[in-house]
Amino acid sequence: MDIHDNRENSYITPEELIHIHRDFWDHSLKNPIINDRYSFWRRINNMITPDKNNKDAKSPVHADWKGKEAMVIKPEMLIPERHQDFYEYDMENGDPIIYPVFNTIIPWTMVTWLPAMAGARIMVSERGQTLWPEPYIGKGWQDMEDYGVDYNYKWLEKLTEFTAYLTDKYFPSRMISLEMFSRGPGDILLSVMDNEVAFTSLFDYPEDLKKLIMQFADLHIKWSEAQLGIISSFKGGYCNQWGIWAPGKVTRIQEDFTVNLSEDHYREFIMPADSRVIEASEYQVFHTHSGKPECARWVAGIDKLKALEVTIDPVSPPFEEMIGVWKEIAEKKSLIITGTITKDQVNKILNSLDCSGLFLDIIVNDD
Repeated sequence: MDIHDNRENSYITPEELIHIHRDFWDHSLKNPIINDRYSFWRRINNMITPDKNNKDAKSPVHADWKGKEAMVIKPEMLIPERHQDFYEYDMENGDPIIYPVFNTIIPWTMVTWLPAMAGARIMVSERGQTLWPEPYIGKGWQDMEDYGVDYNYKWLEKLTEFTAYLTDKYFPSRMISLEMFSRGPGDILLSVMDNEVAFTSLFDYPEDLKKLIMQFADLHIKWSEAQLGIISSFKGGYCNQWGIWAPGKVTRIQEDFTVNLSEDHYREFIMPADSRVIEASEYQVFHTHSGKPECARWVAGIDKLKALEVTIDPVSPPFEEMIGVWKEIAEKKSLIITGTITKDQVNKILNSLDCSGLFLDIIVNDD
């Protein structure tokens, strides 16, 4: 299959596109969905890393944060008209459909909203060109009220303000999705707790730690439901950040810190909380990385999970090994593969995997 075959229906109707996306979720696609023209990977790279060869390009760091390393950001300092607009990227001039996806925009990406809701201070990292949460829970957490968590729901109010701004400004010319850095319960834990304390607590206070992680599952559910309460549904469903429509509530979850866990620890401490998050929505995508393929295998075992996404990392196992992992997953779950790959690698994927639930969100690079 040529990677550009999917462009023959460039003027597809919303109803026709919805039918294709239903087939993705139902694992019944006639052909894989290949989005190399308007992939989320292409759009997010533009937002986070603009063209550094263009002196007029926007800096990845907003002017408000320049020269202010380690400054603490508070929710009242953020203004949708000032900060959301700075990062928007729409190379297609607001068309509602950029085949084979809906044109989707996400709330501001620079804040890690869930750790902020869990009480972490959000600080400027100009060197890292981002805003980052600072852990604040230390030793003795197991004896504190709420296990030492100081929830800050002003951040949720600010997130819904950004979400409402996008909905009012763009819908229905563009679909609005949940914000993208949807930290899972385990990721939230390691964003707010001293990491050494968190890992030793696996052994020292296992039952208390499980209860705390489950609290963060409930926080994740609160995060998604608050946004979905504002985002307008379209044809009875919602779009995720990749522009894939689903006929019901959607969410996204990630557990990037599981790279430091054994499978037994993931299954005992994190998987029950992840399962709670997944069961709270009808359609979900679990984000993983190719650099730690074991994580994808673990989460593929969550029965109610609809789809799994793999982001291709700069440092990964050999491509043939990744193909083997993806083949296993594609037989069980709908699968999104995200990243920059060659045309030859695309063809290897298409020739090796069950394509009935396959979505490639890619930049094809043969330079």
